[in-house]
Amino acid sequence: MVKKRPYIILRWAQTADGFIDRKRVFGSLEKALQISDKKDKIATHKLRSEVDAIMVGTNTALLDNPRLTTREVKGKNPLRITIDRNLKIPKNFNLLDKSTPTIIFTAKSTRSERNLEFVKINFKKNTLSQILKELYKRNIQSLLVEGGAELLNSFIKNNLYDETQVFTSKKKIKDGVKAPVLKLV
Repeated sequence: MVKKRPYIILRWAQTADGFIDRKRVFGSLEKALQISDKKDKIATHKLRSEVDAIMVGTNTALLDNPRLTTREVKGKNPLRITIDRNLKIPKNFNLLDKSTPTIIFTAKSTRSERNLEFVKINFKKNTLSQILKELYKRNIQSLLVEGGAELLNSFIKNNLYDETQVFTSKKKIKDGVKAPVLKLV
């Protein structure tokens, strides 16, 4: 409340050698690297049921086609949020299925529908600041950021987080998408 933004939790799973995924490109059929175990997956879904909103970036939306819903435990679905500057996410993707309230922050003027709201922001200005201001206006008090690396690193770089939850597995992959690095003081 003091910061006029939601309480922000950054959460990711990483390999023992510091990667959050293999390098993949949109359109390939390669699945995301499974890093976390069943126990961590349940904990993630429990956390989802406890926060007001959950957010991923465009690349994660395109590569993983996530649902961002609560499935492993009983509970409410968080408001789903993503950034899609140029509306690249295909209409048949889970985030656009209208099954639960979703906000897409974009540079385009687009008509909103039931459970699918498009909010136009200025990408020449600080996008995270605009998004967090909008969420605060909507009384969103807690936000879980699940990635990917670019979005997580943006929150870290701008010191826009209150808590981090990092699951580190014993797996090693030697190359891939580098996990965010926190500079602890």
